[in-house]
Amino acid sequence: MARLWRTLDKRPMRQHPRSQVVPERSNMAGGECIGISQRQDKRVYCSQPTVADIALVSLIRDTLPPAFQSYKFSTIQLNRSIRPKLHRDSANVGLSVTLSIGPFMGGGLWQSSGPNANNARRDCIQYPPWRWNSMDGAQLHAVYPYAGDRASIVLLTHDAVLGSIPEAVHN
Repeated sequence: MARLWRTLDKRPMRQHPRSQVVPERSNMAGGECIGISQRQDKRVYCSQPTVADIALVSLIRDTLPPAFQSYKFSTIQLNRSIRPKLHRDSANVGLSVTLSIGPFMGGGLWQSSGPNANNARRDCIQYPPWRWNSMDGAQLHAVYPYAGDRASIVLLTHDAVLGSIPEAVHN
């Protein structure tokens, strides 16, 4: 896991474009998507793999515990120095597998345990850092404030795979 953190820490990432992070549009927030995704106009694309991407996917696979070794995904979302606001993921199909790593304190990922959750103590699932976790991104979730350097990896199946994939993406 430490090697995975060092790899992410050194990896150049573009500024995170979304307004769902705290502080909004922070210039420290970085992120990128590897694999299948959609542009804002809903056009499906697949990122062009680099040697670094292929090595990172291999490293991620090597860190997955036996319970997640057979997990199939179309997309890897990488995030660095972001604290997402309360939200639901709109493009995930099924469960996601996620990991938060780095030298940080606080910053725990939490998720509502269902659509009718109304008690923070009883109806929230807390996900520990430095451990791969399975979560349902369709449920409300966010990250607590933190100090230090925090990165996260989300393995997911993007809903774009449910539609027709343009030929250009297959190539």
